[in-house]
Amino acid sequence: MPSLARLNQFPGTFAPAWRAGTGLVVAHDVLGGVFALNGEDPVGAGRPGVLREVVYFAPDSLRCEALGVGHSAWMAWPASGAGGDFSADLRWPGLQDEVRVLNGDQGLSMFPPLWPAEARQALSEASRRAGPKPDAGVTWHPPRRTSMGFPVSPHD
Repeated sequence: MPSLARLNQFPGTFAPAWRAGTGLVVAHDVLGGVFALNGEDPVGAGRPGVLREVVYFAPDSLRCEALGVGHSAWMAWPASGAGGDFSADLRWPGLQDEVRVLNGDQGLSMFPPLWPAEARQALSEASRRAGPKPDAGVTWHPPRRTSMGFPVSPHD
């Protein structure tokens, strides 16, 4: 997986005038979801929420959801133990064992994909394989941006 600096298209050298624009990707989850910090004009980028709010691109709905918190609160959230309910409907028996053997660059690619409602009815029966995070869940294809205005994962 590319670094967050590369994923967010940071300049190669320090550039004081550089701005993140539509937002910064801050994390990917194992099923292809993307957490990002909203930039200057979320509405103009087609995303919910406000400036500096963390949003989540959900691989099951292919939509961006405002999480109602800023980056600091979002960073504290997993450590607080409150993250257990997040995406609870996208879990199946044995998920933790499958995830435990992945390295930090891997996610789970599923077939059928998560967005059809029928696929979510039988998650434990879906075909799954480990793969690089940019290939897990929703597949991004450079050099375009996603429909939510975030940079895609570059493979160049």
